[in-house]
Amino acid sequence: MIARIWMAAFLTLAAAAAQTAQRPASRPAPNRSANTIAPPAGAEKLSEGVFRAKDSSGKVWIYTRTPFGFARNEEGAAQAAPRPEVPAFRVLDVKDGKVRFERATPFGKSAWTRNVAQLDEKEKAAYEAYQASLASAQKASQ
Repeated sequence: MIARIWMAAFLTLAAAAAQTAQRPASRPAPNRSANTIAPPAGAEKLSEGVFRAKDSSGKVWIYTRTPFGFARNEEGAAQAAPRPEVPAFRVLDVKDGKVRFERATPFGKSAWTRNVAQLDEKEKAAYEAYQASLASAQKASQ
């Protein structure tokens, strides 16, 4: 019985070794340099990672460096729509010299509190607009 188990194990290992020996050599890596895009040698550098070049047919191309290599777009082609400006934050309330702000973010609403004396430029502008809207609302109610 034990001899049969040893024999089965030996035959299994021998078959696995034979299959390994029959495998073809690994294929060579594909030549990716043939299909990569890169700006030509005479390209004009517009900014960091952005180049302009004219091809033999007279088309002007813009080459932009991306994390995956260069991207090539024809000059004057429709560019992606500019991102909409992030909506400004709003003042929720003012209590004891502290201003509470709120802003919508992709992850939900974000709220924070700052002292009036520590407001930065954007927060100060929002605070002043809030005060102006309160003053106009009080005048309208009178």
